[in-house]
Amino acid sequence: MSTHALIQEIRDRVIQAMKEQPSAMTDDRKSVWQDFQNHLTYGSSVVENALNMFIEGKILCELTDLPLPVRERLWWETQPGSEAWLEAEWSYRNHEKCDETLLKVPDDESEQHLTQLILRELTKAAEREPID
Repeated sequence: MSTHALIQEIRDRVIQAMKEQPSAMTDDRKSVWQDFQNHLTYGSSVVENALNMFIEGKILCELTDLPLPVRERLWWETQPGSEAWLEAEWSYRNHEKCDETLLKVPDDESEQHLTQLILRELTKAAEREPID
């Protein structure tokens, strides 16, 4: 499975979990997914912090279910991972020694950047799908 396909799979699992979770709002929306779509369409929401915590928690659950080598592979799809890859590739092409720290996935940042990567994919999907 390609990294792009894996990112889409994680996104789809989080969307499904959001659709199954009842709305945190008291109006006519039926699911957290619709709360998220509404938040993107109309701006800030009364339950914005709770919504973000729920979504980020679901993403982290999916990420932690992946084996470490797979999570590390996904790291290279994030912005800092991609920049490190390009710099390492440039060093190779120019016959220069590569900074070894570029080739290590930073433990302290990887979850945050991977979560943001999946969140961007969720946002794109929510903006494409019509609100019921």
